[in-house]
Amino acid sequence: MRCFRFMLPLCGFLSCTGYTSQQYLDANFISRAGLKFEISTPATLLANVPTKISLTAKNGNGLIVANYSGDVSLSVIGTGSVQIVSETAFSAGRKEVSVRYVKALAVGQTELISLRAVAAADSNVTGASNAVLAVAATFKIVTPATITAGTAFTMTVTAQGGDGSTYDAYSGTVFLQLEQGIGSLSQTSLTGFVNGVASVSVSFSGTVGPVKFRARDSVTADFYGVGSEVTVGMGTSDSYVLNLIAYPTSATKVRLSWNKIPDAVGYNVYKNSGATFNLVSGSPFSGFIYEDAGPLTTGTAYEYKVEALKNVTLEVLNTATATATPAGCGATMSTDIT
Repeated sequence: MRCFRFMLPLCGFLSCTGYTSQQYLDANFISRAGLKFEISTPATLLANVPTKISLTAKNGNGLIVANYSGDVSLSVIGTGSVQIVSETAFSAGRKEVSVRYVKALAVGQTELISLRAVAAADSNVTGASNAVLAVAATFKIVTPATITAGTAFTMTVTAQGGDGSTYDAYSGTVFLQLEQGIGSLSQTSLTGFVNGVASVSVSFSGTVGPVKFRARDSVTADFYGVGSEVTVGMGTSDSYVLNLIAYPTSATKVRLSWNKIPDAVGYNVYKNSGATFNLVSGSPFSGFIYEDAGPLTTGTAYEYKVEALKNVTLEVLNTATATATPAGCGATMSTDIT
């Protein structure tokens, strides 16, 4: 009797199963012996911001195991921690993962770390990346060296690493704050980053003198930057603007601060303790900072007025008012704390 063997062509079989020839060979003939993960990372990453890495499943011979699937946990060899921001499923033996290295690094501080992957189903299937240099994420703030109180100027903020490299992918929200000086900014947040850079027209209202501005990521407090010192001046048309600022310094004290007026010989300081303003400084007061030591009542609003006095005639050049409320610490401390 003669036997006949019918062979289904491989290409025909693959068309029925949906596999490519490479996937079929990988799935059926590549050994999983010595299975491990190969982790590809950038040489440098910014702390506290997402970074993309890739994981590849390979066998002991270095061949990709294309049909590998399963959950993988990540850890870090370093002093911080690692968070998975997002991840894809394994496809053809590879998956993409967005991770965040969480560590409060000061600007200029670096740390060598390594990422480690472990299969959830088998703790013997592991892998580690090469050494990665973690650097602080920061913002570079560029403003004019001199600005005029109340006049708009351009502030440019660039997301970057402490090594000076631009973080092109940044697209978050930045809070704009005053780091040094007394006053406020007309714009307190910034969005619309393109290639890691955004600009905004902003004005500063406050006392004349040196100030510094801070930019901070709205999500991660350790992602921030402080600009260079900026000199606040007064334009010709604003030469008589007092810009009076009143703010509490304790639960029973309030401090006043105002601009120096070029033609003034002194200032009158008044406090409204009820229905009228009463002179509290003597006449004229020669400084630009006045502290009302009271004692004042915590939680009570106090209104103040300052008059700039012109030359020997003591003519009033300009007047400004401001209100402040003394405030104390809201926490109650234990009596056994020394």
